[in-house]
Order: sequence, then C-alpha cells, then structure tokens
Amino acid sequence: MLKRVRHDIRVYANRRLYDPVFTRYVTFDEVGALLRDGHHVTIADAYLGTDLAQKILTDIVVRRELEQKEPAKPLLTEEFLRELIRMQGTPGLSLVLAHCSNQLAELKSQTPPVTDQDAMMALTEQA
Repeated sequence: MLKRVRHDIRVYANRRLYDPVFTRYVTFDEVGALLRDGHHVTIADAYLGTDLAQKILTDIVVRRELEQKEPAKPLLTEEFLRELIRMQGTPGLSLVLAHCSNQLAELKSQTPPVTDQDAMMALTEQA
C-alpha cells in the first residue's frame, strides 16, 4: 500500500497547480487521483494563501463529468443541477447538502476505499 502524503497545492494566477511534493506543476486530473488515493490535499492561492479548495475541487468534478465516456451515467444529472440552482439562497439548500453529506459519510463508513491502483489490479485480474 502506498504511503499517504500531504500535498499543499499552490494555485498560480494562470490557474496552474504546483505540487511541492512532486516539485512540478500537476494537472487537475492528478489532483483528483491524489484525492481518490486517500492523500490529504490542500489547495491555496500561491501568493495570498487564500483557500481555493472548494473552487478547484468543483472544477475537478465538472471536468471529469464533461470528459465522461458514458454520458448515460452522470454524477450530476441535469435535474439535480437545476434543483440546486433553484434552491440556492433558500433554507432548503442547507437541508439537501446536509442530507448528501450524511449519505456520503454513511456510504464511506460501509464501503472500503477503491483507489485507481485497486481498479487497475481488478482489470488486470479480469484479463
């Protein structure tokens, strides 16, 4: 099993992501892979130190959704997104978000984490 490492990603003005652990710029996909593999990742503006995690993580989710090979199985369905937009600024949104967080926590507690490495091993065993 790989050692989990803390990655303090710095975001530069040109939206390039720099990871001091790798001592190079990384892609959004690589940051997503770090998270899926269980690494602790922080994301901040390189100059101001402002926390940009929510913005960058949202970008990662959206990019992955748009690049999906199976559009029939979207993570964020059109209807779900429409309802989120309709609920913005209303008390109902906090209920929906709390419910989603609780459900994710419950699922996480019942399911062993699957990493990209685990998925590759499963594919190799099938061949």
